[in-house]
Amino acid sequence: MGFVPHPSYELYVLKTHSPWVSALLLVLLLKLPFSDLQAGEIPAVPPRLPPMMMSKLQLDWGNDFLGRFGRSDDFRTQQVSLFIRLADRWSLTADHSTLTYRGSNRFDPDPVGTEGRLDQLSGSLGYLLHRSRDSASQLDISSGLGFRASGNIAGDRIQNGFHQLIDSGLVNLPYVDTERVDGLIWLRGNFQYLESRATPNWLRWVGTGWQGGYWLYATTLATTDTQWDGAVNASGLVVNGPWKLWLGLRTDWREGYERDVVQTATATATATSEEGVSLSLGVAFGPVIVETTQSLGDGHSAGRIVFNASPAAGVSLSDKHRGVGVQLGILIPEVYFDFQGRWLLRELNSSSILGGQLYSIFNIRYGEPPAGDLATVFVSTTQLTLGGEWQTQINDGGAPWIKPYFALGLGWRREQVIGGEELQGLKSDAVDRAVIATDTGLRFDVAGNRRSWFFSCS
Repeated sequence: MGFVPHPSYELYVLKTHSPWVSALLLVLLLKLPFSDLQAGEIPAVPPRLPPMMMSKLQLDWGNDFLGRFGRSDDFRTQQVSLFIRLADRWSLTADHSTLTYRGSNRFDPDPVGTEGRLDQLSGSLGYLLHRSRDSASQLDISSGLGFRASGNIAGDRIQNGFHQLIDSGLVNLPYVDTERVDGLIWLRGNFQYLESRATPNWLRWVGTGWQGGYWLYATTLATTDTQWDGAVNASGLVVNGPWKLWLGLRTDWREGYERDVVQTATATATATSEEGVSLSLGVAFGPVIVETTQSLGDGHSAGRIVFNASPAAGVSLSDKHRGVGVQLGILIPEVYFDFQGRWLLRELNSSSILGGQLYSIFNIRYGEPPAGDLATVFVSTTQLTLGGEWQTQINDGGAPWIKPYFALGLGWRREQVIGGEELQGLKSDAVDRAVIATDTGLRFDVAGNRRSWFFSCS
């Protein structure tokens, strides 16, 4: 479904833009035959997306369930990444990953030391070393320095809290002994070529104005613990307005992960793959991106959802907001589903320091997080609140798409201790209480052509 260019033309485009990315791709490709391969996003590296889709702020959620609805496992059970463009050339990337390995007997206990879990918290400061663009292409080369911490970082609470909430099986695995913090450095080349193309007759029913081209991506990361990660991606690319589609091949590797059984299993999840290559399919509509990666060798798969935020090009920003809205969310590490209804009460004086909007809000929150350190005991919690919210926007510094907010409400909460797995069916008496709820954070307009959408961090 994508446009596949002639190979000689690919090399010509790379050569005319910069030898840096050509050299990086060559080193990575020569390394592939001698590497253990694994599909997954590299923590602390900015999101793997075409240059035209790199916006001011991105939230990336990866989960093996999104690969093939949980019917395969790459052992990087869950991954949440946040990318922020601090300035024209500077960026910040933070990542939390939950790694699990259930041993050879996936659903039964294994001998001590042959199964376990580990969490990783990574962060890096990136710098754009080189950018070149013309009417049809863009090349970005960037690098960064950061850290990677490994150990017990609440991954079990996030995973089992979510599993309990959706009535899935609990994953009660011991943490391995690895507890350390390492430095890291990464290098990344990102290139796209895109030109307008005549729309075939058979495709006109979905619109005209299509563009076709390709996207090439390569990155490598090394840590002070002698770990080495790498990825190469080559995809055909099709664009029409807010729609973007890519289909291609990618290959990844992880080396130096022999410190514990969990990292070894994660790094070699597709080491037995004969092809060592995965098929990658991504679809974007405005600010929302969905991608799935399927190994062509042994059936491992992974997937991710990305949310973009920033003012869209050509869309004027207005202080006016919709009168009625809804907000859906998930809270972590204590996992709760959150629903909020919003009604605009009034627009405040924009020239005042307290200018902005005043909303009335109704909030419903439900979750079953673990009770302390107990693996099979949870606290079923339902909370209803009614209150108000003040929201403003950052006009200074050219960031009106970022909106700080503060909310205050009164309501009711019911809590009940319940058992899971072998304690299933056991429960305590419910306890009701009045609550005062506060919430503060930042809300971000999405990078699309509809200003009524946003996402927030609080």
